[in-house]
Amino acid sequence: MAPRVRLTAEARRAQILHSAIEVIAEEGYGAATFARIARHAGLSSSGLISYHFAEKADLMRAVVTAVFGMAYDAIRPRMDAQHSPSAVLREFILASVEFYAAHPHATAALTAVRGNLRRPDGRPEFGPEIHEPELAELAGYLHDAQRAGEMVAFDTRVVAVSLRAALDGAALEMSRPGHPDPAHYGRELVRLFAAATGRQTEETCPP
Repeated sequence: MAPRVRLTAEARRAQILHSAIEVIAEEGYGAATFARIARHAGLSSSGLISYHFAEKADLMRAVVTAVFGMAYDAIRPRMDAQHSPSAVLREFILASVEFYAAHPHATAALTAVRGNLRRPDGRPEFGPEIHEPELAELAGYLHDAQRAGEMVAFDTRVVAVSLRAALDGAALEMSRPGHPDPAHYGRELVRLFAAATGRQTEETCPP
């Protein structure tokens, strides 16, 4: 019999988060009990989860943080490699859609937690304000593109909010069986926002 491998605390935590994401995505938020997640992870006891997370709400908050971290690691390097504000925005759209297609369970788990986790007063734990830092950053890139002459004048907040809503729709599209090709879907979104912001689509996203 092979010796048992003892995971580090960090590796165990990552294992628990992965299983939590899978259980939420496959069976729903209500099914994501410590006992069910422990079985999925192959743990001998749910107490191994309690060691890292005091209660379900703590684990669900960690799931949200983990999914946002996954998205950041996949998308940010592609944005940082660009050399103009409009190119950064283009890559943000393309990389976001590709992330949704590559990680449908993570996206589904994030949506489920945001829709179900409540504060003691009944308000959502993660309301619309969760996107405020991202919206501010997008508005900044849009403003920089305007100043650089890459885009026409418009309300950057309105366009940033519209882009976020369009990407939320893309996440839903990428989660369904037989979803559209993410590269094609992303290019079409780029063209849509290029037209709305005054850029030539051929310059923004070649076929």
